Amino acid sequence: MAFMLGSSLILTQSHTEQSLDLSLPSNRVALRLRKRLHARGLAAPLEDVVSAVELRSTLFTRTLSVEISDDEGSLHTTWNVSPQHYPLWVGTRASGGRVVTAIDSGEILETIARGEMPEPAAPVDAELREVRDDKGILRATTDRVAKPGHVVDRARAALSIAAALGEGYPIVHIQATPTPGGISNTSGYDMKDFSLIGEGYSNFAGSPAGRVYNVRKALHDHVHNIIVPAGAEFSFNATLGGPVSERRGWKLAKVISAGELIMEPGGGICQVSTTVFRAILQAGLPIGARRSHSMYVSYYEKGGVGLDATVYYGQQDLKFTNDTGAPMLIQALSEGDDAHVYIYGRNDGRSVSMEGPFFSGAEPEDFRAAGKKLRMREIGWVREIRRPDGVAERSPILSTYKGLPRSVVYKYTAPTDAR
Repeated sequence: MAFMLGSSLILTQSHTEQSLDLSLPSNRVALRLRKRLHARGLAAPLEDVVSAVELRSTLFTRTLSVEISDDEGSLHTTWNVSPQHYPLWVGTRASGGRVVTAIDSGEILETIARGEMPEPAAPVDAELREVRDDKGILRATTDRVAKPGHVVDRARAALSIAAALGEGYPIVHIQATPTPGGISNTSGYDMKDFSLIGEGYSNFAGSPAGRVYNVRKALHDHVHNIIVPAGAEFSFNATLGGPVSERRGWKLAKVISAGELIMEPGGGICQVSTTVFRAILQAGLPIGARRSHSMYVSYYEKGGVGLDATVYYGQQDLKFTNDTGAPMLIQALSEGDDAHVYIYGRNDGRSVSMEGPFFSGAEPEDFRAAGKKLRMREIGWVREIRRPDGVAERSPILSTYKGLPRSVVYKYTAPTDAR
């Protein structure tokens, strides 16, 4: 049994059984405990036993808020605990001629292991089982999507909770560590590494039924489980496998055509190309083709305002080159109204950071895109890719729209206390 010492209660004078005030319940409990210990042949100094019983009583009045979060503040759960609810957390033992009451971190760990602490979602691992050629596109078969999650060091958490209760603190903070999902390879295809190197996110809440159908179809049936060989160029339109039509299973939904919203098959596919684009950016991959929408679309604000990519089969594509020196696997899924794209491949040591969004009049002094400052209807970002040798490459990301709502500009440029 692992004990964490609690607060000490020091008696100011020596006690004998005759001097104890037996009208106090704690003293009566102390005498019964001392007799049980003596019956087991254990030394039990009366002062120790009284202190242990009084401390036990004190510990049972304490409550603690266990705050579980990550460094980015994107995750936060609370577990309110008390020894009164978990009486086995408080232990009294006799050892070495002393009697001690303390919070038992081992019992706390067992409680956590039973699932009573609201831990965040753990990472999910997947297995790559097969790679096949689908009309020039390499597609993988996996048992599931490998998803990142959070991991809590349970043993460390138990020690922290025990220490906080022992000292009487009202709150203790527990670290949840972001951890990528893993992929095992049983396919025989030569994949040297499955590190998560890029992740894209977007949200399509409020989309009409046809658009939702198209978003999920593009994610699950076309982008999910694409293999991009080393040195190869990825084409988003190539993953669609042919023209976007009702005959090929696409629903009617609104698309932007010639600056106007019209109903066409496949409306919503750009939600997926936008999510892929964001994963490409985070992975630090060279972009061969990308264009923002001609109109500002509110669906694309979450996950990176101004970081959208329009596609139109046969006309506008999204492309990147795999320059990592090893094949990569793209996985995609929807969860509720959230779209996710994960890129797994070789981690060659490059790191990526994004700065933005920037708007006209509020951009950094040295910001330039195509040699120009931002205009009123543009949103800018800067992507920095730093190589293992320390060489850094900074490049602007520019999105130009026919119009940009002032409410969007104000949302991202107003002082923090006014947001």
